[in-house]
Amino acid sequence: MQEPPHEKNLTISVTKVNEERLNAVTATSMATSLSGKVAGLRISNASGTPGNAANVLLRADNNLNNVGSGPLILIDGVIFQGSLSDLNADDVENMEIIKGAAASALYGSRAGNGVIAITTKRGSRAELNKVNVNVRNEYGIQQLPKLLDLATHHPYKLASDYQSYAGKYTKYDGVTYPSDYIGAGYNPSIKGNRAIDADHYLDNPFGVNTNQQEEFFRTGNNMTNYVSLGSRSNRSSVFVSFENNKQSGIVNNTDGFSRQNFRINYDLNVNKWLTLSSSNLFINTATNYPGSAGSVFFNIVLAEPDANLYQSNPDGQPYFLKINQFNGETINPLYNLYKVQRDNKSRSWIGNYKANLKLQNGQT
Repeated sequence: MQEPPHEKNLTISVTKVNEERLNAVTATSMATSLSGKVAGLRISNASGTPGNAANVLLRADNNLNNVGSGPLILIDGVIFQGSLSDLNADDVENMEIIKGAAASALYGSRAGNGVIAITTKRGSRAELNKVNVNVRNEYGIQQLPKLLDLATHHPYKLASDYQSYAGKYTKYDGVTYPSDYIGAGYNPSIKGNRAIDADHYLDNPFGVNTNQQEEFFRTGNNMTNYVSLGSRSNRSSVFVSFENNKQSGIVNNTDGFSRQNFRINYDLNVNKWLTLSSSNLFINTATNYPGSAGSVFFNIVLAEPDANLYQSNPDGQPYFLKINQFNGETINPLYNLYKVQRDNKSRSWIGNYKANLKLQNGQT
């Protein structure tokens, strides 16, 4: 009898990651759970948007995030077209990462950039005639680690009595303010324009010095609720799980990301020669993006420290668009977040159904 090949003779490199390693550190998705656990596997995010699809590179160019250069993802033998960020790690029994180019011989040309094969949990793990229950609830917060250092002074000439209005508004020379003006931001009754001081230095203080980044950003939160049930009898086994994941992010007036995963895996021994099994996963995701995308961050950097982001419109609606009396190009970043809604919703169903027939007895 020919001796079976040793592992060192394999033309492919296979790395196996089990459940214990995946859940060693709490993660919001499969992508973050797998990060740092496999040599040569690069996981990155192009943005900090909650729920953003992670870029996964196994064998492709590690310098450029090329579209279509990610590995082939299999879930219980079914090709998954989505992202690892859509999956939860709690349902995973183990993962096999195939890095060799010869993976194409096993899975076809689509596996040229490697393969991530995911095997999910089944009820066969449970004790006979007993129900295993697993519940996990997590809550965390999200904050900016550092704010930008923005200008707190300006080069414009101040009125001779500007100090009397400190804490209310910046009183510029050559500008006439209405008698009832209390520093509420833009006012159409203000006349005149500010002018550059003779020395041209940015050493004149604003009357109000608010850190607009603190006014704009909030403390976000992320929450995960997970429950699973596993049961096994003499002839059948079932595994059912549900996960609810929400990430609000740090941007005001933006809901962020939410994902609900529902799984049911079922196995049935009909008789000695027929076994049926099914794997089912339903994924529901919703993402609310910041209105006007990245321009809101551009406007918050340009906002002067005496601007009032929370000034209301004359009709009572919040967030007056114009926050700079003397520069019409600077607009309130909270306005577009309140007015513009950018939503992306998706639903997907992944199913795998198998029938194993044993037509005759044989020796193994």
